[in-house]
Amino acid sequence: DIQGTGAVIAAGVANALRLADVHPRDQRIVVYGAGSAAVGVVDAIGAVVAAKYEMPTEDFVKSVYLMDTKGLVTTTRPGELAKHKERFARTDVAPEDNGK
Repeated sequence: DIQGTGAVIAAGVANALRLADVHPRDQRIVVYGAGSAAVGVVDAIGAVVAAKYEMPTEDFVKSVYLMDTKGLVTTTRPGELAKHKERFARTDVAPEDNGK
């Protein structure tokens, strides 16, 4: 299920980038939901971007913003972060800005 959904969404994102004539490095992807399905979808988009635009995965990950029930997924927010969210946790948000 996750792979199928990811493939459909990744195709949509790739087509939107092509139609808009923009490079993924100039875009931001915001995903409301940070469960395993959302991360699977983002991974699928990342695979398409890496293959089509020769963009390193690390650079793609920097353009992704995951939101969950507690807000933006960051490394500085209180509490433990689920393992599948760690790779996408923002490091550029100060602790005092969490939840704003």
